[in-house]
Amino acid sequence: MGAGSFGFYIAERLIQEDHDIVVIDIKNSILKKFEKTYDVLTVRGNGASAEVLIEAGIEQADMLLALSNSDEANIVACTMAKYYGVSKKIARITNNVEMYFPLRSEEYLSRMGIDCIVNPEYSCALDFYNSIMSMGITEQVNFAGGEVTLGGLRIPKNCPLVKIPLKEFKGIEDSEIRFVAFSRAGNVSIPCGDDFFEEGDEVFFICTRESSFSIMDFFKIESCLPKKVVIAGGNAIGFHLAQMLEKEKIEVKLIEKNEDKAAQVSDHLSKTIVFHGSSTEPELLGQLDLPDVDAFVAVTDNDENNILSCVLTKQMLVKKSYCLVQKSEYLDILPTMMKIDGVFDVKPVVINTIVKFLRKSSVASVATLHHINADVVEIIVDEDSKVLNKKISNLKFPSGAIIGAVIQDGKVVFAKGSQMISLGDRLIVFYLPHTQKKINAIFGKRIF
Repeated sequence: MGAGSFGFYIAERLIQEDHDIVVIDIKNSILKKFEKTYDVLTVRGNGASAEVLIEAGIEQADMLLALSNSDEANIVACTMAKYYGVSKKIARITNNVEMYFPLRSEEYLSRMGIDCIVNPEYSCALDFYNSIMSMGITEQVNFAGGEVTLGGLRIPKNCPLVKIPLKEFKGIEDSEIRFVAFSRAGNVSIPCGDDFFEEGDEVFFICTRESSFSIMDFFKIESCLPKKVVIAGGNAIGFHLAQMLEKEKIEVKLIEKNEDKAAQVSDHLSKTIVFHGSSTEPELLGQLDLPDVDAFVAVTDNDENNILSCVLTKQMLVKKSYCLVQKSEYLDILPTMMKIDGVFDVKPVVINTIVKFLRKSSVASVATLHHINADVVEIIVDEDSKVLNKKISNLKFPSGAIIGAVIQDGKVVFAKGSQMISLGDRLIVFYLPHTQKKINAIFGKRIF
């Protein structure tokens, strides 16, 4: 239910897993796009209507994904889906969840017919927040309750480790850091000892919580906590991000083009200074003292404006620029642009939540990375897993996938070929999409 950018992206992923899908939306033009692209059934109408849900086959459905732009419609649709016996019901909520569910207990949500809530705007704002607070880190995802971090960083100019083979990195074997991938000119590779990094490469690593900051020292990247941040966009993402930064006592300025929305945001943010105008206007940008700003974050609903404003602010000497982009054609090329320090997309947040929910017996966490077409998953080894009681070296992982770390008896162990996999172990696996079927075969079950 809801065939916008979220619905289209998620339908593609679910079709790859051989699910039969019915798409509901009020816009006929969007449904026709679905029909031209995929072999799916479509129903035009309001998904909060029982008549529309019945036409879509709700009585035979195993799962409802209520992903429309209306929180209220999504909640109502899930409530009706419960009545019709749908076993799995996921609702997208854009506003503050506590506004609808002050208790937010599983029992309370279950009574409303909701098994899982996804708030993509809040989660995306949190991704921006994590990058801003870890200046220099382009990607950051936590696993195992925060004990393990997958991070990304871009190799800076004059880095002393450029062109040096990884096998010659001093101390790396004994450290709590493992390199799992690097991206160069849009191509993603899993490194071996003979590989080396170049200026501009984006490097992805797995490390323990304690060593997450030492990686910056390792690559001689300066890192400091931000003091001033400018946000372009007063939508839900911009609003949530401003709230997070206010709590850290960071000076926040926010630009919003729509006058009414600017006034509304200003009324609900106690410390943020709100400017009415366009983030692509050089005259307005000139009023923001950008050389003293630590991070500029463009999260408007217009990809082109976000990209342009990030480029403009970097030319005006802002220290870091971060950009929200949702069109796939831009996502493929922007990570290679040196002028933009971080590119984020809100859609992966939704699919991560859905996959984790569908596979919750064997998957503890899952993350689709923003900057590259790759995923990381935390897999729980159970009695039915074919990897149980095997050495990592005997698993024969395909090229394009790697076990980065193992959580064993509550301790983080970096994967080595001689390590034996035990019952209850949690494996942090980095993989490229083309390896999914082979990994499923190795584990003897559908992980993805």
